Amino acid sequence: EYDIEGLDAAVAAIYGFYGSDPYNRAEYEVRFYADHATAMSTGVDFADEVTGANAVILKDTQRWDEGINDRRQCVGDGGHHAGKCDTPKYFDYVIVGNMIMLCEGKDTAESHQACADLMQSVDEVNGSVVSGQNAESDVTNTPTGDPGDSVAPQKQFEIVISSEQEEIFAAILESDTDAVSLYLGVSSCQVVDATLPPMWCLLAGSLDGIDSDGINPVPPFRLEFIGVGLPNVDRGRFSRYNPPTLDAGSVEIDELGIVFENGDSIVIEEFNDDSSWMTYEPGLNQYGARLEPLIFNSTEATQGQDEGIAVMTWTPVVVTRLSGVSAGSARSPISVIASTGFMDRGGYEVGDRVSVDILGNSVFIRLMGVVDYFPTVDPEFSSFLIGDIRSTWMALNADRMRAAEQANEIWIETGEVQPSAVGAELMRSSSFPPSFVAQDQLLLDAVVDPLISAGWRALLAIAFTTVLAASAVGFLVYSQVTFASRMMEYAVVRTLGLTTRQVLGLVTLELLMVLLPSVLIGGVLGIRMGATIIPFLVTSGEGLRVVPPVVLDIDWQSIGVLLGVLGAIFIAISIGLITSVRQISPPRVMRMGQN
Repeated sequence: EYDIEGLDAAVAAIYGFYGSDPYNRAEYEVRFYADHATAMSTGVDFADEVTGANAVILKDTQRWDEGINDRRQCVGDGGHHAGKCDTPKYFDYVIVGNMIMLCEGKDTAESHQACADLMQSVDEVNGSVVSGQNAESDVTNTPTGDPGDSVAPQKQFEIVISSEQEEIFAAILESDTDAVSLYLGVSSCQVVDATLPPMWCLLAGSLDGIDSDGINPVPPFRLEFIGVGLPNVDRGRFSRYNPPTLDAGSVEIDELGIVFENGDSIVIEEFNDDSSWMTYEPGLNQYGARLEPLIFNSTEATQGQDEGIAVMTWTPVVVTRLSGVSAGSARSPISVIASTGFMDRGGYEVGDRVSVDILGNSVFIRLMGVVDYFPTVDPEFSSFLIGDIRSTWMALNADRMRAAEQANEIWIETGEVQPSAVGAELMRSSSFPPSFVAQDQLLLDAVVDPLISAGWRALLAIAFTTVLAASAVGFLVYSQVTFASRMMEYAVVRTLGLTTRQVLGLVTLELLMVLLPSVLIGGVLGIRMGATIIPFLVTSGEGLRVVPPVVLDIDWQSIGVLLGVLGAIFIAISIGLITSVRQISPPRVMRMGQN
């Protein structure tokens, strides 16, 4: 039963498309009024001449004469406004009971035929409605009020939207889910299938018409979200300052199924208590709704009985958004890895569940780990989160009816194809060329620099060889000079009874006391100087700090080679000193000392 009493003007409208040709299909609009007299008196006021009983050709502006002056601009090729419209619109309308149906399309033969078929499908019922008004005026469920003004319109309303006789409304139920949502919101539930029990509605839609903003989904499809919202919000049929809203409510869902082209059907979700669609956490989810099993109290047991029916409850819905649930509500938080800066600034720990703002959207995340760096992101200036792109995209766009959030940067693995070739193709095929960075081109530009082309390893090898040679010469000179200056001391200890081997041990100890601290102190200073100076030497082509930063890596193999060379030099010097010690003559040295 439909409670349509007390409606003062057009209270609701159904919008949709009609016609098989997607490029010439007509747009229909159905407006409901409180009664037949109001619909007749309202009429349609067109700005241009009406040609024929109902049909018009519109070249400028058309409005409904309802006191609201809802102006609609004629838009032609290229987005021209009224007065510059290259393709005039075609309108046809018919009044049936308390309903006005308007058909709008391009001024083409296909649109004319689509509107004619639409008007004819409604007009066929128009005669039956008028002829059956008197016979149906004594129905017991007549609403209170003026009987002459409400009985017939109520029956007309029922007949017009009946899917048993109307092709157009059957098409609405099959292909226009937005219209179905608004159709169900006009009044109580309408049984559209005789096999269903009372107060249950069957909602169906075709997947063939899925095409949003030029993006054609590729099968296999995956059902990700179930929600409620306001239809046709992208057509500007509402005030920007007072947008429509959908009140909070609830609905029971029995099952979801698929009907194939051959007529076979299969149930894909029965909404049992263990369903992955159920919201297990308390309260509403991030989409302002929850889905839970319907439990009936049982008189035979203490626990309730699961009826295999889900109840979806939602908060008030704003325009352009949906309130609903996504698959796997228990796993709704996105698992992410956070930067050290993010964890420190918020005082979080691994395992915490946090709500963050991403592009103006509140998204729940689960902190699963910590990382210090990520390519192209400098942790000193910004914190970051690393998450799965599919889960993140769903969290941002599952409840959107249009204008989905998209990534603003994409990394492409080109395989054997040169990155610059891929970039050139993208620049050529894009209407708005993107900013493209090719790795091979960057490397080619870097080779031009002779300092880089020579290679850091070659420069370091030359530096190390020079330092090693200078150190060896210095150590040789030092050992010879110190040995010559201590010749008398060595002769004295020889006369006191020290053997040649013992004197050689003293000389070796002296050299080791100089060599070992020098090597250790030099190594420590080299490591510290490298960690301090090298990061300032490594910058990008724009003079910016490289991220991730340079990590000082010690090549212990090369260090071992250097130590081996130093050891060989030490052994050679020691052999020379042994020869010098053996040649010491204590009497001669003593006489030289006396002279």
